[in-house]
Order: sequence, then C-alpha cells, then structure tokens
Amino acid sequence: MDKLFRQSSVCLLIYGLIGCSQSDSSSKDPNPIQNKITKLTASFQDQNPAVEIIAGNLIISINKSIADDADYTVQIDLIDKSQKIVTTNWYTNKYRPSTNLSIPTLENFNNDLYGFKVSLIENEKLIASDIIRILDFTGNAQMTGTGGAYNNKWEYGKQKPSINIRRDNDNNLCYLDNGFVQVIDMNDQKDLRDSGIRGKSVDDSLYPAYSFSCAEAPHNTERAILIDDLLEATDDNIWTYSVLNDAMHYGNRTYQHLHNLLGTPPLDDKLRIRVHYGTPFTPFINWDGGYANFTEGYPDVHPSPVTLDILAHEIGHGVLNRLTPSFNNFDRDFSLDIKTTHEAFSDITGFVVKYKETQQKLWIHGEDANLAKRQLNKIVTEEGAVESYLDYEDAGRNPYLGIGLLTYPFYLLSKTIGIEDTYSLYVHAAQNCWQDDHTLQNIAACIKSSSDSIGQSSDDVVQAFKSVKIKLFEEGVLSHYEYEKFKLNVQFEDTSQSTGQTTEWHWDFGDGNSSTEANPNHSYSSKGTYNATLSVKDNSSDTDVFTRTIEVTDEYCAPLNTSINVAQINTVDLNSNSLGYNSNLYSYVYDASTITDKSDIAIEISGNKNDESGDIIWTVWLDKNNNGIYEDSDVIKTETVSASENYSWKASLDLSDIDLTKAQFLRIAGKRNHFFPCSIYKGQMIDIELQ
Repeated sequence: MDKLFRQSSVCLLIYGLIGCSQSDSSSKDPNPIQNKITKLTASFQDQNPAVEIIAGNLIISINKSIADDADYTVQIDLIDKSQKIVTTNWYTNKYRPSTNLSIPTLENFNNDLYGFKVSLIENEKLIASDIIRILDFTGNAQMTGTGGAYNNKWEYGKQKPSINIRRDNDNNLCYLDNGFVQVIDMNDQKDLRDSGIRGKSVDDSLYPAYSFSCAEAPHNTERAILIDDLLEATDDNIWTYSVLNDAMHYGNRTYQHLHNLLGTPPLDDKLRIRVHYGTPFTPFINWDGGYANFTEGYPDVHPSPVTLDILAHEIGHGVLNRLTPSFNNFDRDFSLDIKTTHEAFSDITGFVVKYKETQQKLWIHGEDANLAKRQLNKIVTEEGAVESYLDYEDAGRNPYLGIGLLTYPFYLLSKTIGIEDTYSLYVHAAQNCWQDDHTLQNIAACIKSSSDSIGQSSDDVVQAFKSVKIKLFEEGVLSHYEYEKFKLNVQFEDTSQSTGQTTEWHWDFGDGNSSTEANPNHSYSSKGTYNATLSVKDNSSDTDVFTRTIEVTDEYCAPLNTSINVAQINTVDLNSNSLGYNSNLYSYVYDASTITDKSDIAIEISGNKNDESGDIIWTVWLDKNNNGIYEDSDVIKTETVSASENYSWKASLDLSDIDLTKAQFLRIAGKRNHFFPCSIYKGQMIDIELQ
C-alpha cells in the first residue's frame, strides 16, 4: 500500500483552479531517531483531463535538511497494480528542495498501471523511496444545474461552483464521472449481492455512472424528488432538486480535501457514490466497502442526507479501512471498541473536510441534514452517550454512544496544534499502530505514540485523553463518581482512580452548594437539571475534574396524549373504595391506615375498549427505592386479559413486606402489547400514593 500519511506541502489542481495547503507538521523538528533516517514522501495529482493521459507537478518532501546544491537525483519508475516496476527510470531529474518537479506528459496510462515509485538517489545509491497511487483525471467539462432541497435551493455555476464531469464529445453524452468521483443513480433499487470479505465489490458494468444527453455546456436538473407525485414539480412540491448533482459536487470536494490532507487518493480507486438507493422516504446511509450509499431524506425532517460532512463520513470509513487493513473485514463482527473507533474517525473526517471547505469550525455532525446529529466538541455527543471511558459499559452495543471518547480529545488537541495536524496525528496512528484487537485504551495509546513519532507533544495527548478518563499517564488521578437518585435526594459515591491514593475531594452540586466529603448525600430544593462536579487531588499532587449532568424530580413521568381512540379507564376502586377516577387526572392519594390486610389489597378497574383490539396487559409497579422512577425491578404484578374480555381488571396485591407507615407509590396501567411505564396513554393509567 502506498504511504497515506504525508508531512509535506501538497498542491492540488482542480481543472483550472489550483489550491495549495501547507501542513504545519512539516516544519516540526523530527525526533532524534528519525534524524538518522532519510524518509521521503511524495504527492502527485493528475491535472490533464484527457483520458489515459497524465500530467502535473510532483511534490517531494524529506525529513531532514538538504542544501540547495546537494547532488541528489529523483527517479520515477512506473508500477503496476501489484506494485511491480513495469518501466524503469521513466523520468529522472535533479532534486532541489525549494522546487516542485513538473513531470512530462505520460500517455497510455491505463487501468493496468497503479502509479509511480519515486526514489531519491545520491551518487547512484538509493537513499529513500515512496509509492504514489495515481488516478486518471477525466473531468473535461463543467456542469451546471440545480441542487439542494426544499429548505435551501442553489444553482451550480452561480451560488456554488460548476461541477467537474466527463463529456463524450463525439456522442454528446455526459457522465457523472471524472476519474476521481463517480455517481450512480440506483433508481430506488438496492444492491442485493452478497458482501465479500472486503464488502461489496465494485462493478461498473452493473452500476455505471449516471449519464445524460448534453450540449457543450452541460446542464443537469435530473432528477427532482416530489413530496406529492400527483402534483406539479413546483418549488412548493420539490423535496430535493438533484441529489445526483449534489453527490457529484460533494464527492469532488471530499476527494480534493482528502487528497490534500493525505497526499494521496483517499481510496485505492475513485469515490463511488450511489444515490436514490433503496426504499424512498426511508433515510439509509452506509459504506459497504465499494460504494457510499444514500437513500432520500424525509420531508420536513431530513431535507437530504447527501451533505458534505455526511458524505465525507462515509468515505472516511473507506479511508480508515485503507489505513488499517485489519479493520477492512466485512465478514467479521468487530468489537464495540473498533466499531466506535470507525464511527469516531469517520465523524472527524467529515468535520475536517467541512472545515477545509468552509474554513469554519462546525462541530455538529449532520446539522445540515438534520440527521444523526452529534456534537463533536462535547464528550456527550448525543442523548444517551457516555460521559467518560469509565462509563463505557453504559454504551451497551451501540458504537455511536462512545464516539466522544475519541472526538472530544481531537477537539482539545485541535485547539493546541491545529485541526489539520491533529487529523494527521490520528491518521498516523491508524496507519502505523491501530489493530483490530485494540481497545479504546490501546487506540488512545497509539495516538500518544504517534505524537512522539511525528514531533508533536505527547503531554497534550495525555491531557486530552485524561478529559475522557482514558489513562495514558504513569502517575496521577482520574476524577469520577457514581450516584443514586431518590427523587430530590442524591447519594454521591467517589469512584475516582489514582495510581496512589485520593486525598482531597471538592463537590460542586450545581445549585450553589458544595461538600468536601468523599461520598456526600445532597438534597436539591427543587426539581431540575444540575451539573454536579467532583474535583479530586491525590498524594502525587495530581488533580482532575469530572462533571455529570443530573436530572432530579419529585414527579413521576406523565401519561402521553394521543389522538387514537384507545381504551379508557372509567372507574378505579381500592378495597371497594372509589378513587373518583378522571382521565384528565392520573395521580391520587389513598389513606394507607385504612388497609387492614396488606397481603390482600383488592383492585377493581372498569372501562371502555373503544377502538382497542387485542389482548390487554395490566401491570402494577411499586417504586421500591423511592427514587422517582418506575423500573423493571419495580413490577410487582402483571396479567394479560384476553381480547374477548372487556377493558377491566380485578386483582389482589400483596404488600405484606412493604412498610406502609412511609409513603409508597404505585402505578397501575392497562395497555395493548408490551409497554414501558413512561409510554402509557392518558386514561390508561393511575398513580396511587399510599400514605
């Protein structure tokens, strides 16, 4: 595989436009070990739009200073796809550090060729070499047309630049393919082929580039997706104007920015993007090993999933599989840590590409599409995400809930060493260290190791990962705590980890109160959301801080409103005493002192089935630990009543083990199918406080 990590300046040409970028890491002093080694990195991108003709500038960087008058020669050999030399010494020239080499035009660059082997020679002795993958740029035409969605329309060639495509001038046909990017219209079909070990294989005969008849100045408006197919294609009825155009545009931008960052094509072949994939109106996006696939969005919710950061995210999966070949196995069920690493790296790739395009730090992934939104500059990237590595088991099997454990350190490092250098750091770790059996701890350790290798500060990496409680230090402490809620009362427990002993604690409960105890108990005065922070110090004088968001309440979750004519409770009796049930009220108090036999408390409920059909499941919860939450362990009785019966229930509760001298809270509900205590409709439940 050709080298993907480049510590060099890279100059890109986009048919008529040249963009250059300088990576800060090229100016870093290499470490003492590297100083003894000459390491060459080279980059090249075809600038000639003719088919099978290659031309452009070769950019070379080596990791030690060379005098301008040094006697070095650059030799280029042509190599095939097995990276064997097929033409030796195709081009030679003197090497001067301050100049780029404009190589001669190479004709007949066909699919059998892979690229260049670039060698640096001194006195006929090989000093260093690099392999460059080269793709044949064929974008000989600039296409205009519409793009965007109902909430944001634009014109390519006006609000956005024209799109590089290939035009067959003899047959007046245009193809959404320029050698770097190809877009396929799936016409709402899926690829039902089995995936091999590397995923779906590429088949351009089965899935060719989208093509259309075109003039010398191509213009494409195909194909708008309508909200209502029975109405005309007016702006009020158009959902997306042309995801074909959008995919080609964003594919081009993704390719150029990633080539710039990596110094090589992001994938071993062109980017292949399939749109209108599968069932319409069902958001579906994935990388299958050969293609990035996009179905439609959803009107008024997800305008279109074909946006720059989401497309770059999917391509990011392919980039990571190329960087770390052991990750590239579609026959294997990888660990949660590897899946999390894949999603985090791809989110980071999407962010970096969008940053390169806009020069803005837009940290919310998926914001343009209003889809799969994740806040990458926060540890908790989305609702339900874990708050630290010490809470990682709470992610279950969901790789998205641990993304912040890698993206938040990226954010912190980017503030110190810059976005591009931080991306290069992660890329270097992926290429040189990450393995398919690694944990997130190993993944982070590789990033630390890579920082040493490329001359970055490993202390910055240690501190960045300390923020998410991944330990990369030899001596120190990680602040952490657990808690248990009892309505407005919270019991806090210090679970900090130190290489020595924790000696000091300071709690800020987020409501103006504090404590220096190790495991304090705190009662909040009112319900709400609080940021509770624990600061600790250990016997090595190291300190750390950890914050959780805690929501406390003295109320139970309320029933849900619905427009469906569901079954309704009319009356509820407890020990033959009517509670005066009203469907608009769900919370009632019952005098527990009147209960003479706690082992046989009679419940009788009557109601109307209305439009409800099917069996009814009646369930009783008792909030045993009085924490304000009805949990699975709180179920004390459940019974299924046949659909042939009325919406009613008679049962007996045994509370003989319950202390009724203290307030006890019951929830009783009857609903069709399995349900949760907080997913019950109004009129189908009652809360009873026994006091």
